[in-house]
Amino acid sequence: MFCPHFSGTSYRLIAVLFAAIFIRATIPLYVLFTSGDLTIFYEAYSIDFEKLAENLVATWNYGYNSVPELYYVPGYPIFLLILRSISDSPFVIIILQIALSTLTTPLVYRSVKLLSPSESAALTAAILYAFEPLSVIFSSLVMPETAFTFFIMLSIYLLLKFVNSPTPSGDAPVEIETKPLSEKSHIAEAASPSSQCSSLNYNRAQKSHSMRYIALSAVIMGLAAYFSPINYGLIFLVPVIILITAKDQWVAALIYFVVGIIIVGLWQVRNYEVSGHWFFSTGVYNRLAEEDNAVAKEVGSGVLPYETGSNYLDDPLRSSSEHLDLKKTLLVLVSHPIQVAIITMKSLIRTMTGLEIHSYVRVLNLSKAVPGFEERLAKGESLMSVFIKNPDRRAMPLFLIVFLAGAVTALIYIGAILSVYRLGVCNRNILILIFVIAYFLAAAAGVWGYSRFRHPIMPMLCILAGIGLPISARTTRRL
Repeated sequence: MFCPHFSGTSYRLIAVLFAAIFIRATIPLYVLFTSGDLTIFYEAYSIDFEKLAENLVATWNYGYNSVPELYYVPGYPIFLLILRSISDSPFVIIILQIALSTLTTPLVYRSVKLLSPSESAALTAAILYAFEPLSVIFSSLVMPETAFTFFIMLSIYLLLKFVNSPTPSGDAPVEIETKPLSEKSHIAEAASPSSQCSSLNYNRAQKSHSMRYIALSAVIMGLAAYFSPINYGLIFLVPVIILITAKDQWVAALIYFVVGIIIVGLWQVRNYEVSGHWFFSTGVYNRLAEEDNAVAKEVGSGVLPYETGSNYLDDPLRSSSEHLDLKKTLLVLVSHPIQVAIITMKSLIRTMTGLEIHSYVRVLNLSKAVPGFEERLAKGESLMSVFIKNPDRRAMPLFLIVFLAGAVTALIYIGAILSVYRLGVCNRNILILIFVIAYFLAAAAGVWGYSRFRHPIMPMLCILAGIGLPISARTTRRL
């Protein structure tokens, strides 16, 4: 009598979650039982986060060498600090990140259930994210991407819950069957004061419950910015999305904006106190300086307007951002639209096609299979060229990883495109996802083009793909 009831759907979802855990745990377990060197999961940025966490414990100041930190936001260093209090082993960090990455899978599943009643669509989306290559590798790397993506997806899920007008129970409104009544009894019931009062109380409860979703979504979106400031603009964009997709919801839009601003504003006040600047992170200055330099190279000026590449923890204002002339920088970018467009397109292509293969190669120690693999890729040689020139069986594991990662990513893209094509952008849920995806792609555009910038949108692309692929499959079967 105390045993919970599990439906077939529950068992299928649990199986997907176990698959997600298995594939994510395989990488650290392989390293643990082969080399045992877990420091291989540290990236260059990881050392900076570790130093900030250590200094926070030692001095209770967020900075380095008595200099306040203005570039890295404090979410991930605090995250590491908490886990370090449990154990000094990086394995604890990896375990929790695998848990967060796995928990993102049911968020994808539940989001699809809000958009579509199709169980196959929800399970398809969950399966796609369970095997999504970026989420698999980043769950093992000591970097903020996994936690950041989890918070972003949780915030978007709550936003979808609000837009789809949930009942006080948290589910979609359910029609209640009643016995047939005569026309007279219908009129009497409608005129009944108790009936009107009950309906009014229900509507108030429903509205109050919905506002909790929107407020909680704003809180989580604000907290996500403390792991990576790339989503900072969503605090301003989401209220606009709410006004576009949900009729007469200006109160909800205002609540989201105010709550979000309060959350991120706390850190901006701190930055103003220690530096005299109101920015959330100096990363935006670094980004503008890098793009300005890229334009200078593109037009062949031969002179870079700003020096970049300074040591992150030695220069608190990063890349001379204190002396960056914002108007001059923007003027350079606006006056060279063609060059900026070329740089942006190249960056987006790298962002959307990157599979983080170099991380798989480094972590799994596959570079021995292909001599000079990383150096050849750095020089611009394609993966296919490397494999063709090295027909060695030792390279087969690497080829298999590239093939599977590329196939899963391509399937997600195809499904997402089919979803938008079949349902159209007039669907408000699809419109919300498109707005958020477009924002992250715009924020990722620039000179860097790292595949990790794509990581936060992959759950949303899986949601769209989960809807699009089953629809297209049913359509194909009917032909």
